[in-house]
Amino acid sequence: MGRLQLHEVVSAIQHEKPEVYGFAELTRYAVLLPLVENEGEVEVLFEVRSLSLRRQPGEISFPGGKMENGDGSPKTTAVRETAEELGLPREEIEVIHDLGVIVPPYQMAIHTFVGILKRAELISFNPEEVQEVFTVPLETLLAQEPEVYELDLRLIPDKNFPYQHITGGKEYRFRRKKIPEYFFFYKNYVIWGLTARILQQFLQLVKKNI
Repeated sequence: MGRLQLHEVVSAIQHEKPEVYGFAELTRYAVLLPLVENEGEVEVLFEVRSLSLRRQPGEISFPGGKMENGDGSPKTTAVRETAEELGLPREEIEVIHDLGVIVPPYQMAIHTFVGILKRAELISFNPEEVQEVFTVPLETLLAQEPEVYELDLRLIPDKNFPYQHITGGKEYRFRRKKIPEYFFFYKNYVIWGLTARILQQFLQLVKKNI
């Protein structure tokens, strides 16, 4: 590569869409927070993950999964995964809002959407992925303040970390941060983790604008 001219640098970067730093290295997922209408009342639908799953068996989640090459967009992923997990035709799923991207501290980026399941009575969930589904009235969730606990997030260098290259060496004070963990309760269900974080984001948005 020869010496770059300024106009070449400008041309190379000016049309690139800005993203979260490191985004290319993050595994992308997409999740749908599904709303259903039951006798005039709005409810939020949740899944209980199958006990046969390797990751997070038996935990409560929203439908979603990893983006595939043919999806084209995170929104498509969210609809595809919801259709596959709940056994619904894609045309019965209407995405109404892009809730944003959540980036947990473990190399993943999760695109979150809110959608409407037009005919929830058609649900025939995939038992390989879903143990059961249940709904919670939105008003019940809005009236509940989640319990909030803290997790201590810290950086622990690898044993081969090159301390000799940084000021302070082994005495360098890496940042530590506390992150909130939300817990919602409904009957015998406990909603926590990323599902609760997505739910909290949605509830705060509704409260802000109603």
